[in-house]
Amino acid sequence: MKKALKTDWNIKPFPKDYTTLEYQKSYSLEEYDKLRYGCVPAQMEDKWFIYFEDNKLYFHRSWTGICVYIVEFLISEDRVEVSNTKVNRSKEEHTDEEVESKDVEILTYLIDHVLLKKEVELPFENPLENWSVLGRDME
Repeated sequence: MKKALKTDWNIKPFPKDYTTLEYQKSYSLEEYDKLRYGCVPAQMEDKWFIYFEDNKLYFHRSWTGICVYIVEFLISEDRVEVSNTKVNRSKEEHTDEEVESKDVEILTYLIDHVLLKKEVELPFENPLENWSVLGRDME
């Protein structure tokens, strides 16, 4: 599996208008190694481009290149902790209030299911909302 690189996709920088998300997670060193591979969309139905750089995971919408989340990690001897999580709050880029209220669930799904290949619940009850946010990654 090829590691995703920042240069693999046409992306936009993270905006100045953001907030910190209450997102506390811990991962094993083995899981951390998997997270660092990220995810490059293979087809149009793949909604996220995710890459790792400088101890941070960057989550971009694949169609627009908009950066929605940045997750920063702190490494200890045997675990890796999320130390800071930023979420885009630019009115021009991330405006869907329903999605904003689900940021923790969406981010958890992207990390646990898309990157770590774990079975987890979808963030929305409505299948169309899941498809809109997750695309093929909800399968």
